Amino acid sequence: MKVSLNWLRRHVDLPENAEEVAKALTSIGLEVEGTEEPGKVYEKLVVAKVLTCEAHPDSDHLHITTVNNGKETIQVVCGAPNVAAGQTVVLAPIGAELPLPDGGTLKMKKSKIRGVESFGMICAEDEIGLSDDHAGIMVLDDSIPAGTPFVSLGLYDVCFELNVTPNRPDALSHRGVARELAAKFGRPLKPLAYELKEDSEAASSAISLEVVPGCGCSRYVGRVIKDVKVEKSPAWLAKLLHAVGMNSINNVVDITNFILMDVGQPLHSFDMD
Repeated sequence: MKVSLNWLRRHVDLPENAEEVAKALTSIGLEVEGTEEPGKVYEKLVVAKVLTCEAHPDSDHLHITTVNNGKETIQVVCGAPNVAAGQTVVLAPIGAELPLPDGGTLKMKKSKIRGVESFGMICAEDEIGLSDDHAGIMVLDDSIPAGTPFVSLGLYDVCFELNVTPNRPDALSHRGVARELAAKFGRPLKPLAYELKEDSEAASSAISLEVVPGCGCSRYVGRVIKDVKVEKSPAWLAKLLHAVGMNSINNVVDITNFILMDVGQPLHSFDMD
């Protein structure tokens, strides 16, 4: 079973790093057979401050910026339409290597762009593996100091592959695994709090359902939810599902998969029509 470190942290405080959490899981009988850390390839990325931004004299879309990376001020040519002075951004300095969609690698090196020297790249989210967004560079909170390693911000998840034995169905969810870690570290589980407003109409008045003896299901529960708009899932939900190997479909399908992986309750959604 795959579990996400960021997902586990929704249920229990885990200041420990991935290696420490993996050791704790194995010590309590939830053996970690493998660990995926996609953020490792981005360890050279740093937070930087854009000090100045001017139009490139030989281009109608490029900008010449000066950027402070916490150690020095460098010049970077940037083609993003939203780059501006005063921003806090993600910098790929010289020597950083970024994976490309075709399996290749883009290595940062000193270059000349339209005759102007550039010493790195200000990154968009798709260039650093966070989303498919290439509309512009990623702009960070101004409170983050220049020079901060970008991977330390916790935006990259870690996924553990657990060997859950047949006698441990309680560990087939993030809540169940987090409960064990809470006991291991002597910390409380975060409370589950869901507000549900219901009217007087029961689901049984909307559909007819019979559980046939011997069918393998002893109990079937349904609920009618009205005024649902099927659309793209929010980023937080899509990212959590992606971390454990699930593709985001839409908000209705994704929330059923989320509940399954979150608390271990299988769900399916049906269109009332």
